[in-house]
Amino acid sequence: MRARVIVVLTGEPHPGGDVTGRWSYALLKGLAAKNYRVRCLACSSRPEWARAAADAVTPLGIDLTCHGYAHERMSIERKWRTVRAPFSYMLSDDLRRTLDAEVRNGYDVLQLEQLWAGHLANGHPRTVTSVHHLELLDLEGVWYASPRFIASKALLYATERRLLSRLRTFRATTNRVAQRIAQINGSAAVRTIPVVIDPDAFSFNAADRPAPSPTIGFVANMAWSPGYLAAVRLITSIFPMVRARIPDARLLIVGWNARTALSQYLGSPGIEIHQNVSDPRPYFEQLGVFTYPLPRGSGTMIKVLEAMAYGIPVVTTSEGAEGIDVEHGVHARVGITDRLTSSHSSIRRSSR
Repeated sequence: MRARVIVVLTGEPHPGGDVTGRWSYALLKGLAAKNYRVRCLACSSRPEWARAAADAVTPLGIDLTCHGYAHERMSIERKWRTVRAPFSYMLSDDLRRTLDAEVRNGYDVLQLEQLWAGHLANGHPRTVTSVHHLELLDLEGVWYASPRFIASKALLYATERRLLSRLRTFRATTNRVAQRIAQINGSAAVRTIPVVIDPDAFSFNAADRPAPSPTIGFVANMAWSPGYLAAVRLITSIFPMVRARIPDARLLIVGWNARTALSQYLGSPGIEIHQNVSDPRPYFEQLGVFTYPLPRGSGTMIKVLEAMAYGIPVVTTSEGAEGIDVEHGVHARVGITDRLTSSHSSIRRSSR
């Protein structure tokens, strides 16, 4: 009898979508290859991505249902949901009812992907919650003189601690995330299992690569504090040193909300910023070096994996390489200081 796994995702498993789509598609593909019976329930905010996800995973034998986000009609309902289960806005009542029905039908493992999905655990046995990153690590030492930021950070911290203390079994994507979980919940079972992407989705032939370009930069979500801080560090500290060595160097930053978040740098010499692009691949291919000076952050950076899959030389920090089995100077250059990072990023041609 094939084991039955129920997987709950906080986004559509669309391999051509966002980073959640890429790793979640790889997860489902791997489970199918191991001959599990997989019932997948996914939160969805984009109907077109839900359709694309179904087209991608149905041939794998995955039984997928996508549910739209929760939409309370009255503000009092929204506030009450926030009090009871902060950051559960994507977990609709329809999804909860479907999950309850699937649990009653029997299962071997209930796999909740992302910590906020842990709100659905409800004491179900044989439940594992995957923790991909922690705001407790991402926002450590980060402060803005904004009451809204302070309140949001406090709520994030309290909710993560509450879920980590209540849940019993975790899969962490990196050892650092696993260590923080164990510090908060010493009785929990925690295992580190890296996140992956599907290499079949990335075609790379060294002969097809254009000549190395004097363009550095990265693709990331600027609505995420570490991504924004990495962009500011690259623009204000590292890129000027690169341009001092290579006068025609360009800086390319692409990501969700990038032009809005980095508006003060628009029009700066040599700097190009794009936001909310439908396909990041053409921008990856413009880069001579994927330079991601992440000052802090946790979990595996999917965009670093994607850059490697595209055959682009990578320069990053230890946080940027977290969870990836890289050897400095072989698979990537892992810099520490801005000057070292700028020196690595100034290399026009890297051996692959």
